[in-house]
Amino acid sequence: MSQENHTIPAPNYTQIPNLLFDEMLPFLKETELKVLLVIYRKTFGWHKTRDQISLTQLQEKTGLAKQRVIKATRSLVEKGLIIKNITGKNGSQKTEYDIVMDQKVPSYKSYPEPVTDCTPPPVTKSTPQKKGLNKYKEKESKPKKIPKTSEQPNNTEALASLDSKESHNTFPFSVEIKEIVHLLIRSLKLLKFDYKIKPKDDVKWAKEVDRMIRLDKRNPEIIKKILKWLPKCDFWHPNIKSGNKLRKQFDTLEIEMNKQNEKDRSERYKAFAYKVKKAGLNSLNVSQQGVYDKSNNFELSYKMPYEDFCRSIANKYGITDYYGDMQ
Repeated sequence: MSQENHTIPAPNYTQIPNLLFDEMLPFLKETELKVLLVIYRKTFGWHKTRDQISLTQLQEKTGLAKQRVIKATRSLVEKGLIIKNITGKNGSQKTEYDIVMDQKVPSYKSYPEPVTDCTPPPVTKSTPQKKGLNKYKEKESKPKKIPKTSEQPNNTEALASLDSKESHNTFPFSVEIKEIVHLLIRSLKLLKFDYKIKPKDDVKWAKEVDRMIRLDKRNPEIIKKILKWLPKCDFWHPNIKSGNKLRKQFDTLEIEMNKQNEKDRSERYKAFAYKVKKAGLNSLNVSQQGVYDKSNNFELSYKMPYEDFCRSIANKYGITDYYGDMQ
């Protein structure tokens, strides 16, 4: 589609699971989302759950480089969203992708066709039969009562027990605690989207969070920041799988989070400073703590707000096209 033509054609769409928008979207990187949408198009778009898709096709459809496509597909497999099958010998290998679904739909088979004929079937009158003719007729089997069992709640219902009357009677969970537990569950789902939460785990985690706030005097907002940062840490993310573990490692997690945030912060500042230096300001020196220019008696620290940092350099050296770097 050309950039000039943005008109949406008549409905001819691919069905995308609501779970992608409701649950998965916040935890997918842009590259992962692009690859996943292409796989959805090649599978759901043709009423099947598996399709043979080459690396070249994924590159063309997503506009991504080869290594980024490879990394994205590997991440989607690790998160349990797709299954990658490679068959054949070297030089003639074929790669097939399966969509991981709850419903067991046979691969390469179409979904049931939609019902287009809404005409009710003709009514046939049943002829009365005489008594005794049904003697050898099989009796209709009554549906058996299935005993109630405690099933494991899925991810979308993981917080249901927090809102139940029983939980409120035994433990008064606040909205803030529920939000923190929800962030912990989302962190686990980022590891694997079909991660199973054991019965009453969410209640146990809520109690641990309450102890963190009430006994350990932890700031709830910092707990939330840690859980939002956690998926970015390759080491700690797979090691925090419960409220108890979160409570024990809180101090370490906070230190690591602050270190990483400070590193990300300095990298952002340095990127702008190097861009200015590359434009011709060779007298500007960039360090780990800030920038300085001895010849102009100019020095700035990365601890100041980013917008003020950019504005100060721009005003000092007469730069006018720096606004895009402040976003």
